[in-house]
Order: sequence, then structure tokens, then C-alpha cells
Amino acid sequence: MTDHTKDDLEKIKKHLQEVLELGQNIDYNQEEAVKHLREVLELDQDADYCKEDAMILDNIGLIYSEMGDLEEAMIYHQKALKIFRELDHREGEAITLNNIGLIYQTKGDLENALKYHEEALKIDQEEGYKDGEAYDLGNIALILKAKGDSKNALKYLQEALKIFREIDHKEGEEIALSNIGFIYQEKGDLENALKYLKDALNIIDKYKFIDGRDVIQNEINSITNELEENWKRAKYMNKGGTESRGKGALIKILFPIWVSSRGRAL
Repeated sequence: MTDHTKDDLEKIKKHLQEVLELGQNIDYNQEEAVKHLREVLELDQDADYCKEDAMILDNIGLIYSEMGDLEEAMIYHQKALKIFRELDHREGEAITLNNIGLIYQTKGDLENALKYHEEALKIDQEEGYKDGEAYDLGNIALILKAKGDSKNALKYLQEALKIFREIDHKEGEEIALSNIGFIYQEKGDLENALKYLKDALNIIDKYKFIDGRDVIQNEINSITNELEENWKRAKYMNKGGTESRGKGALIKILFPIWVSSRGRAL
């Protein structure tokens, strides 16, 4: 195989950018994007692999994940991971490890998901990639929550929240706040749940984010109503009344899937 020329790299970057821009369109054709990326790889097959090749493979994997084909997605992520490791491209390796972890998370394989996210976290901490570290902490927190370890899930989310605030990453801050709020809600600590969810909603409205707003607003309304009912019940009991109330239905909590794209150029 030959080395890439400057023109080769520019062509690869141009095609990759076109597909990435296509992906910003909510109505983009996923199959067309995969086809375009594969064409770029075919044009590049006579040269040695470069980080752009790994980026293309990783993006194909992300598109297959969106399409629900997790097995095919895993194949492309693993190919990307192999190249990033051969190139000793630590940031690309961490991002791809994170994407593989998300696939295992989606499949319910929490042990493997935890393994890959922890590998990504180790790299991001060693290399000082703060936004990557915060996302890794968030993903690990959601896995711990799914395993029933809410205490450590909150610990990891608070660490993620601290980093997102330090680097002024508003979207990450909002996601961390909302997940902390949901955990407190599930634990029955409605006051803290309301505090964190309101903070998350304030960020969403201030920066005009869209994802998750309805879910958070609905949970705030639900918590507010429940707190009002608790206050009325307590007031009634203080007057000497008796309560014949059955157990309330558990609120269904939706934990947003952590964002896998970190918004960093490789």
C-alpha cells in the first residue's frame, strides 16, 4: 500500500465533511450516507490507513446504530478502533470505545458496556480530554443506575456535572442535571429532584435546546403536584384526620441516552 498524498487527504476530508453536514439534517437519508462513506473508503483502498479512514468507519457504525443494526455497527466500530490503536490516536480510540460501550448498553450487556466506557475514561483522563471524560462519567453513571447502584450513579453524575460546568459545556450540563434529577425522583427525594430538573429546564430554555424538554417539563409538573398533595395530606393529618390511601403508582422515569458525539474534531 502507498502513503496518502496531500490531495488524497483533502478529498477524504471533503467527502467526510459532506456526510457529517448531511447528518445534521434531521431528514437525512441514512442509507445514502452509508453509501457515500463506503465510496470514499473504496477510493482510498490503495493507500495506508489514516485517521480519516477510521473516522469514516466510526461514522458508518454510528449510522448503523441509528438504523437499529447493532451487529453491523459493531463491525465498523471495531474496524475503526483497530486503526486508531495502530495509529496511536488516543482521542479517536476513546471516542470509538465509547460508541462500542453504547452498543453494549443498548443491548443490555451492562458488564461489557461498563468495560468499554471505563477504558475510554482512562484514556480521556490520561490525555486531559475533559469533555470526553465528562461524557464517559455520565455513561458509567447510567450503567450503574441500571445495575441498581443509584448512590455511585449520583457520584459519577456529580463529577460529570462539575466538569461540564468547568468547561462551560451547557448541553452536557443540562443532561447531567436532568439525570441527577431523575435519580432523586426515583429515590423519592422530590425536593432535590425538582431543584435539578428546574435547573436543567432553565438551561434548555435559555439556550433553546429541544431534546428532552417535554419530558423534563412533564416530570416537573408531576413532582410539583405530588409535593402539593403531600403538603395537603400532612396538613390534614395534623388536624387529626386519618388517611385511607393506597400506594401510589411509581412514576416512570426516562433516563436520556447519553450523547455519544462529543463535538470534537479528530
